[in-house]
Amino acid sequence: MPKVSVIVPVFNVEQYLPACLDSILAQSFTDWECILVDDGSNDKSGMICDVYGVKDRRFVVIHKTNEGVAKARITAFEHSQGDLITFVDADDFVEVTYIQSMLNDIEKYHVDMAICQYYTFFQNDNCRSNRRSVQGYYERKSIDKMLQSQFLYDYETRCAGVPITLWAKLVKREYVLNALKVGEGLKWSEDQIGLFYMLNRIKSLYVSDKILYYYVMHEGQTTKSYSVDFWFHQFEAYRRYKELDTNHFLDKQLHIRWWLFVVKACIMKLMPQTIRSYSAFHDELKKIDTHLSWRDIFSKTTTYLGSKNDVMFWLLKFRFYYVFFIIFYRRALRRNG
Repeated sequence: MPKVSVIVPVFNVEQYLPACLDSILAQSFTDWECILVDDGSNDKSGMICDVYGVKDRRFVVIHKTNEGVAKARITAFEHSQGDLITFVDADDFVEVTYIQSMLNDIEKYHVDMAICQYYTFFQNDNCRSNRRSVQGYYERKSIDKMLQSQFLYDYETRCAGVPITLWAKLVKREYVLNALKVGEGLKWSEDQIGLFYMLNRIKSLYVSDKILYYYVMHEGQTTKSYSVDFWFHQFEAYRRYKELDTNHFLDKQLHIRWWLFVVKACIMKLMPQTIRSYSAFHDELKKIDTHLSWRDIFSKTTTYLGSKNDVMFWLLKFRFYYVFFIIFYRRALRRNG
């Protein structure tokens, strides 16, 4: 049996998939298998998977009807054999030492999970490093402290303390399946929730400062296009976080994370792509502003992020949508062309 299983869910990424699979094929560590789950692609992605399956028997190819990325990862896991699991998104790629470096950390520090850092890779071939504040060795008590103070939002760096994804991790098999199941049915944030589940259960962790993963930004990503479904998937993710957070680690982080990276980001960056008039803007918010998760986010009195964020927050909290549209949303429309 292979020591490491690489899980790659695949859906309509024919332009990016060869670079991803070539980077796995080039790994300096060779005792791996790669489970490719073609989740009902209607481009050439499935055919590309088959080509790599013929090229190297370490690629195991599964074709299935489309059920979403969480279900695709579960299917891959159920066909995997490795004692250690890592995830790679099919439109990303990794350094040649991606597996070996994290495996070295697991063996050297005797931990249940290793994490590396990542680059954001843009279409113009520019990269931006994303080293996060959490680094080094963590045992159970220090993991709890990190979850409570830095997991979703670090007040000093103004971002998550670790990459809150399933990729850029190498983890022991026994922690994976249930972590995948808690995100099942979600289109967004399923990997964040899965990681939170695992971090609540592992006994030890090592976070490297090495940048070994390339997160590729491109047009058409589900995380970068607007649909009203975005809100309901994110509200469900918010609800699941609160349900899982029995130790209340996220009490001071969850609403800030959702304000900055869901509510504000969606309204100011995604909605202007298609929602152009005040009437459409108003109607869109009225579809969501009675949802329990929306009401819970806006039950707070402040964002703790300064006056501009607070003004935006209060205008939405008290449903002064026209004032918000005039002061803030029209600027977003102009930036969006």
